[in-house]
Amino acid sequence: MWNINKEDYRSRVANFYEVSYYFVDYVRSPKMDKTKLRLNISANKAEIQALKDLTDIRTNQELIENALILFAWAIKQRSEGNKIASINKKDDELLYSEVIIPSLERVPILS
Repeated sequence: MWNINKEDYRSRVANFYEVSYYFVDYVRSPKMDKTKLRLNISANKAEIQALKDLTDIRTNQELIENALILFAWAIKQRSEGNKIASINKKDDELLYSEVIIPSLERVPILS
């Protein structure tokens, strides 16, 4: 099904994942390549503003950077065969709810 060079894929995922740490720590290098994005998305302004308010994010750029960091982490986890889920403890039982996103389901498992 997949016509992919696994080492090349691992390298690309690892490189993106490592670069995302720069965003997490807000370390900006003047030499870091930047990509300009212009987005038309289905969420309305109020929904976007609510996400920013809940997380104390001030700019759309910071919101998108955080989303990319989380997505890169999720891709890395899926490529290692892991599931993405939230875990909740109710009484003495652990309950989990798996995240199902079509693009993550298409990530090849490389382990």
